[in-house]
Amino acid sequence: GILRARGVRGLILAPVPDVVHLPEFPWEYFAAVTICNMLLTPRFHRLQTEHGENLTICLAEMEKRGVQRIGYVADAKVDRRTGNLAVSRFAFHQLGLPAKRRIPPLIWDTWKAGEFASWLERYKPDAVVCQGESGVPPHAVLQQRRYRHIHFCLVAAQLHLPQIAGALPRHELLGAKAVDLVSAAIAHHDYGPPAEPRTLYIPGVWREAIR
Repeated sequence: GILRARGVRGLILAPVPDVVHLPEFPWEYFAAVTICNMLLTPRFHRLQTEHGENLTICLAEMEKRGVQRIGYVADAKVDRRTGNLAVSRFAFHQLGLPAKRRIPPLIWDTWKAGEFASWLERYKPDAVVCQGESGVPPHAVLQQRRYRHIHFCLVAAQLHLPQIAGALPRHELLGAKAVDLVSAAIAHHDYGPPAEPRTLYIPGVWREAIR
């Protein structure tokens, strides 16, 4: 009621940490887009970082460094929230490698440093690509002397963690495109959930670690 009284006709729904259903909201009065894929009901046009392409960017950067054995680790919740795009791309990449270079992903529901260390000792990766909220827990383990030779990067690098390399999401572009989509919908009086919701994926750009 407050939004309508103030003449607000467009909504940009920010990322949320878990699956959301909002069927009771009066969407018919608003043009809306989401910047994530966790709003399941109703479905709107949505934008999100192309985590699969980000994973490819990370792999390419590691291979430039001559890395042969690359491992993938992820927080299961984050992997699901991003549509499993990164782990799917990693699995496809592994199929094209000789068996001796393949490393099974480590996906955790609850972070356990000992489990990560055991995985490192068993598979001996030369580089680790991480999909997580910050990557800080595995990065901290790799700061131990015995692991410092292992390269580390994030599928979604964080602005507040410049010391960790990775594919940096272009949040400013995601925001600008969201405004464009909502503005176009308002101009065409296209309110409520669209009949054919679309998804726009935007890849990130590589950022080196700042020591």
